[in-house]
Parts: sequence; C-alpha cells; structure tokens
Amino acid sequence: MVRAIDAAASAKRILIIKSSSLGDICNGLPVADILRQHKPDAHIGWVVKKPFRPIIDANPYVDKVWSFPRGSLWGAIKLGLEIRKHKYEVCLDMQSLFVSGLIAKLSGARYRISYDSRKEGSHLFNNYPIIPSKMRDRKAVEVMLDFPRALGLPNPDFRPQEWLGRARRSEANALLAIVPKPFAALFVGATTPQRQWSQERWGALADQLAASGLTPVFVGGPSDQVATVSARAEMKLASYSLVGKTDLLNLAAVIGLADVAIGGDSGPLHMAVAVGTPVVGLYGPTDPETTGPYGPSAKTMYIKQPCSPCYRNPTCGGAYFCMAAIEVAAVVREVQQIRELEENR
Repeated sequence: MVRAIDAAASAKRILIIKSSSLGDICNGLPVADILRQHKPDAHIGWVVKKPFRPIIDANPYVDKVWSFPRGSLWGAIKLGLEIRKHKYEVCLDMQSLFVSGLIAKLSGARYRISYDSRKEGSHLFNNYPIIPSKMRDRKAVEVMLDFPRALGLPNPDFRPQEWLGRARRSEANALLAIVPKPFAALFVGATTPQRQWSQERWGALADQLAASGLTPVFVGGPSDQVATVSARAEMKLASYSLVGKTDLLNLAAVIGLADVAIGGDSGPLHMAVAVGTPVVGLYGPTDPETTGPYGPSAKTMYIKQPCSPCYRNPTCGGAYFCMAAIEVAAVVREVQQIRELEENR
C-alpha cells in the first residue's frame, strides 16, 4: 500500500497529467471521480494529448483541460510555465515520463507525485516518486488508484464513469436505430499483429452470437476497417458495422448501450469497462493480470504459452500461438455466463 503524504492531504488545487493512450486514460478516469467525491470544492486540472481531449473536456469532475504538447520540448516548457500561473499545489504525474515530469516541475506544484520507476526520467523532476510501478498481479486501474491514496483519501471503490456513456447517447441511438437489440460490440482491431485474433474466428464468433439472438455490431476507428471487412466476409448471418463512423464520445455511447463488449487488449475494451458494459477480453501477448479489464463484469480469455507474455517482442515467428489458442466456443461460453450474471444482479 502506498504511503500517504499528510502535508498534501488538504490540497485544493490538483493537476493530473495523463496524456495517453486511450485505454490508459479510460483506466485513469476514476482518479478525478474520487478526488471530486472527497474534495467537492477542489479545482482539478488535467493535461492530455489533443486526440483524447474530447473525453476529458466532457468529464464533469475536471475544471480545466490542457493539451499535452506534441513533439517539442519548448512546447512542454511553455505549457508548464502557463500552468504555473494557476497555482496548483499537487501534481499527479500519472504518465511519469521525462516530458510529463518536466511539465510537473514547471507547474510549480509543491507535491509532485509519480511512479517510482527511473526508466523514463520523471524522477528527475518529481519529488514524491512513490507509486509502485511494478504492477505484477495488480490491474492498471488499481495501480492508478494509488494516486488518490497518496493524498490520504480512503481506499476507493471502482465505479463506472456513466457520464462518458451518456455524453452522446442521442447520437448513439441514431447510429443504432436499425440494429436489432440486444447487441454485442465487437472490437476486431489491434495495435500490433500479435494482439490480433484471426478474422475467421471473429466471423465465426459473430455468427454464433447472431444465432443466439445477440446482434453483432463491429465498432472501431478507420484503421480497423480492413480487419472488420475481412471478419464480416467470413460470416453467414447478418451483422452491422459502425467502424470509422464514430468519434470518441459517440463510440463510448454506442459501447455503453451494448449488452456485452468483446475485443483484444485495446482502447475500446478499456472504454467499455469505464462506461460499465460487461466485457470479454481476448489476451495473449500482454498479461491480463496487469493490463486486463477491471471489475466484476470483466472476463478474460488467456491461455498462457511458454513465450507469453511477450508484449512487443514476439518470438513465435508470426504464429501467435497465444491468440490462436483461444477457441470460438470458449468465448461464446464466457459471453453466455457474463450475460447470465448480469441478468441475476
């Protein structure tokens, strides 16, 4: 358990730096929620990269949003000096990189809290590198909750960020108007090839879901279009695709209306957890004990191999045995079980 900084407990002006990525930002959303619960009069700022800013702009617990500078050290210096004018007392550097640490230092915050790792250089600027960075057997969300614990706040309970799923609900309802309900949101995209489940299995899974009365709806960004087209080409039954037709906020709203969300280790999967949708995560090259979906409505399919987790350095020559080991029938069973649990809650 992280030790609390007693002198920082009374702080009323708190800056969060969590600039990327989509999944990490979604995992970090409960931090602002907890701060607001226990410090209703506090001023909370957040530094985030521009592509993800719409999520933080819509966050009802955040008072001021700053765009993380892109590529330029001088941009980071200017941002830090601009933030300094706002007199933050505490900075929670949840990114804990060299540039985020520099911004934290220049912000003028007296208490600058970060992870304890020296790998990325944030320790050069942050004076309380006390959050354990070795996350073995602890999910990313649980580790991030150490930041409010460092301010002496009570052991927080995770709760969905329902505002995220409601911000664009009317648009989501319009996008889903022709989709038979209930439906499952499927994320077939992956940031690296080793996280990708085969398109044949995605197609077979979608067919079995459709046969069970759960309409498959493929969602994601433009970069997921090719994989989605390939998966749907493997199907015999009807499905729907909103891939490339949503921005971040109406994507969250669509996912929030789904009965279940299924995908690999990806931003949309963690977004589904954030909005409170039950999820089934398909894991192979990453460790679900640390990066897996969080909470009682989250299930993970993971069949450990001798070479897993390999993260970004696969040694299997492109065979990706870890993902190939996940069978369609097993995923269908997990979906059925999670739906039964939700119906009995």
